Amino acid sequence: MSTASHDWRRSSKGLCERVVVMGLETAFPQAATSVALIGVQGFGRSYLRILHELENTGQIRFVAGSDLMPEASGELPGHASFHSDHREMLAEREPDVTIVATPPHTHFQIARDAIEAGSDVLLEKPPVVSIGQHLDLMELCRRRGRICQVGFQGLASAAIQRLLEVAAADRLGEITDISVTARWIRLDRYYERSAWAGRRERDGVVVADGVATNPLAHPVMNALRIAQAEDPHAQPVQLDVEAYRCRDIATDDTASIRLHMSNGKHVHVAVTLCAETLADPRVIVRGTTTDAVLADTATSVYVGGIREHVPAERGQPLHNLLSHRRDPARVTLLAPLGQTLAFTAFLEGMMNSGPPHRLAPEFLDERDEEGSRRVILRGIDAVIAEAGRRPALFSEVGTPWAVPPVSVPLATS
Repeated sequence: MSTASHDWRRSSKGLCERVVVMGLETAFPQAATSVALIGVQGFGRSYLRILHELENTGQIRFVAGSDLMPEASGELPGHASFHSDHREMLAEREPDVTIVATPPHTHFQIARDAIEAGSDVLLEKPPVVSIGQHLDLMELCRRRGRICQVGFQGLASAAIQRLLEVAAADRLGEITDISVTARWIRLDRYYERSAWAGRRERDGVVVADGVATNPLAHPVMNALRIAQAEDPHAQPVQLDVEAYRCRDIATDDTASIRLHMSNGKHVHVAVTLCAETLADPRVIVRGTTTDAVLADTATSVYVGGIREHVPAERGQPLHNLLSHRRDPARVTLLAPLGQTLAFTAFLEGMMNSGPPHRLAPEFLDERDEEGSRRVILRGIDAVIAEAGRRPALFSEVGTPWAVPPVSVPLATS
């Protein structure tokens, strides 16, 4: 279903697209990049404001949106056509860039469709749910000469770019270990947001909605990128996993993980969605000379305890993609699909580690908050702090409810 008509005609500013919707006409310069959004509702809503701002400055033409829910058409600007079938949209509108903001288990096929249609792609995180899918998309991009950027915001932030510069300048010495800590709070309604929420699989399809593979995927990807600072080709080769769940869901909401990298580095992850108090993600980089910390949702970086002067803004993978398309010789793509292969290896390893361990009620507290239930893992704040400080797994810091880790070999080919 399409809701707008389009044609091309000359204007005083050159070739323009003439868009007619409900009898109203709007024109955009041909030079502006045409962008379409697949998955308008849900997380896709976060792109609507960004696309509106980019269109107002003449950088893009927001030409179309696609969603399975018909009511999503009301969230698009009047000049953008709406389609319930994304393939129809790709064929009719031929966007230069397609944003895929659908559930993770749908990313692979939709991204394939967009690339085959000749569009560059911004693919939300996690990009795909298996190494096979990841390598398939990389090969398709190579054959079709298309770009696939992944929506890992941290990779496009000034803070992580400065941290990588600091590492390259040998200010940290040799990096020995990287730790990720995060204490988030999610109510039961978080797991009621969709049919795939809180699942490892749905109808035989990998979903991977675990704490470190979806909501807290960003800091894990940041840590993996830093682990590759001295060796861009380094990949994770083994996981030691302690996965836990504090409520009746299929996936984990608390996890302690050690990633062994091919270059000898280690990444430790200690995260929960059942915290006593909220604490944003921190990536702690230990070097033989000094340490560095990526903090404040990857918007600030501290080296030896001193804050570096960088813009305190979240990265914008879409802006970076658009700039790269305009001037690929000068603008480096900061979150290309190939750069995120390590994360997909991590995700696949988490899926292969088996179901999470259900923690006993004696370790948990519950209370009503904002019309929903909140589950709290008693003492988890201190456990995460200690695991991040050492660094170590939960079972290695004397945690009474911890179980021994499961070791999983990883493959990236």
